[in-house]
Amino acid sequence: MKILHVNYHDIRGGAALAAFRLCRAQRERGLDARMLTVEKLSDAPWVGTVPAGAALRMKILQRGEHWLHRLCGDRRNFMPRSLNLFPCGTLKAIEALRPDIVHLHWVNGQMLSLGEIPRIPFPVVWTLHDTWAYCGSEHHHLAGDTRYAAGYGGFSPEAFVWKRKLKLWREFSPVIAGPSAWISREAKDSRLFRNCRVEHIFNGIDLKTFRPRPREEARRFWGIPDEARVIVIGAVSLRDPNKGGPLLTETLAAFPDATVLAVGGNVPAGLHGKIVAAGRIDDPEILALAYSAGDVFLSAALYDNLPNMVIEALACGTCAVAVDTGGVGEIVGPSDGIVTPSKSGSLIEALHVILEKRRHFFPSAARFDIAATAEKYEALYRSLV
Repeated sequence: MKILHVNYHDIRGGAALAAFRLCRAQRERGLDARMLTVEKLSDAPWVGTVPAGAALRMKILQRGEHWLHRLCGDRRNFMPRSLNLFPCGTLKAIEALRPDIVHLHWVNGQMLSLGEIPRIPFPVVWTLHDTWAYCGSEHHHLAGDTRYAAGYGGFSPEAFVWKRKLKLWREFSPVIAGPSAWISREAKDSRLFRNCRVEHIFNGIDLKTFRPRPREEARRFWGIPDEARVIVIGAVSLRDPNKGGPLLTETLAAFPDATVLAVGGNVPAGLHGKIVAAGRIDDPEILALAYSAGDVFLSAALYDNLPNMVIEALACGTCAVAVDTGGVGEIVGPSDGIVTPSKSGSLIEALHVILEKRRHFFPSAARFDIAATAEKYEALYRSLV
């Protein structure tokens, strides 16, 4: 069985990592699984890219889309947005590879147009890493916004894109895979996918890599004293307002004596007085050392689905404090850490509980084994072929 995973990147960002790990696990199971990307950052020989001309057209359209959103975007919603209005050639690249199953992941950045998606001539599985597929142009809808179920009225970029989807996708019936029960429920309730088959399948991680390491060894690697109180944070870009913004800054300010180990790029100036900037980490072994060095992993993301970093931290034996959004509550149980409202006071109190050892936690991510995820997807594929 030939499986083609389609995602803009291969290892940059949560969706890319989830797709890459799944593809690799499927290959280990003997499936002919490959990835098609726009930007390849790994050296995996089974990851391919769209033609250079297609990638160039996408870059040009991205620039125009950026300025359009600046001119007429809804200022209340700071989420990324995508129009995906014009074809750039990815559909032809998919057709040339002739897979048995096309597994879509994050196909924004103009990778696949609204019109190309329903014309894919092979069975389609679509894993939802955010809510763009069933919303308008926004990648996450604001709390309380139920237009994805009721329909978008008026004229705005969000409404325009949603109405185009409604028109173009009338005969499109992909199998939707929701990594969280939360996004699976929303997909079932949405006008666009309410008649589609929706399955709930967790994103998985390699538990042989993400496992507890000796804390002293991990701190020695990062140059952190053994006696320090260490808060680990992370994101592709720590300047992303969705990853905490002022909420993250206010929360960390309450712990001036703690050390903050920051994984990811674009660390804002003044985020904290004692920052160890780990930068972007592509090596999962080193990433596991970052989690293992912490007393706690802090996620202040305001909107998320099933964040990989929270799962990875728990797998490394580090408990978590996280804003209760999307599927976060499905990851962080009572023995794993604390989920809180999106208020700095709530996050601060939860961090005090963990750092002062007022409660004992026994974090685990055993149920997120990538091998189990690969097995569930293979059973899904076989039901379609």
